[in-house]
Amino acid sequence: MEIAREINNPGWETACLQGLADIDDRRRESERLERLADIAKLQDKYYTAASLYARVIDDEPDDAVAYNDRGLAYSIKGDNDRAIADYTKAIEIKPDDAFAYYNRGAAYSDKGDKDRAIADFRKSLKLFTDPNDREDALRELRRLGAE
Repeated sequence: MEIAREINNPGWETACLQGLADIDDRRRESERLERLADIAKLQDKYYTAASLYARVIDDEPDDAVAYNDRGLAYSIKGDNDRAIADYTKAIEIKPDDAFAYYNRGAAYSDKGDKDRAIADFRKSLKLFTDPNDREDALRELRRLGAE
């Protein structure tokens, strides 16, 4: 009954259309911020990229790609704890994200946590479908003395 009253409200359609427009505006802004962050990474401005990805995450907290990309920016700067936190969040959002497992494995490896690195590289190996990505995961496992 409540929904029927809302639908019959003369301003309902306008409010819905405005709401959809607002969502589209936020998505466009997030896409623009992601492109700027990608450019910042290309210019070796990794903390700038990380802060831009943070703004994307503020707007779209379920964007696994943004978490993974911010994690990469942190990893490159050697900030492995923050990178691992971001990769972990990306995995929580998208559990079949092979790249997030691979990247987290690399961060664990950089920290010297061989067991966790091996576990993540093995998981990425199971999830990767591209032969080149699978070979990269195998190479990392061999480097760590596991297969």
